[in-house]
Amino acid sequence: MPKISVLIAVITLCLTSLSFERSVLAQGPGTEMTQIINRMGLGSDCGRCQALANEMDQNGSAWVLQNRNYIAQRTISNAENLGHRMGPVRRAGVRAMIRTAVRRSR
Repeated sequence: MPKISVLIAVITLCLTSLSFERSVLAQGPGTEMTQIINRMGLGSDCGRCQALANEMDQNGSAWVLQNRNYIAQRTISNAENLGHRMGPVRRAGVRAMIRTAVRRSR
């Protein structure tokens, strides 16, 4: 009987740690989008960019999807203010980035 209780304790501990890891890894859409931009080598410490990421994180995935045009326009504006040239497909690319960030944050 002691072996079964030890096994149950180990399984419970493993499940708890997996749940904790998942909650630690889950981040908001703004944080996810920041990570995507950083991986592309375009990240910066821009205050406007951080404010947008915080707004996205605070309002959540549903809000981000409903306001993706607003977020895309602010992202493009921030990038252009930082001197990044945006090609003619900029809106489509940023909207795809937003969708990816929302998917990763869920």
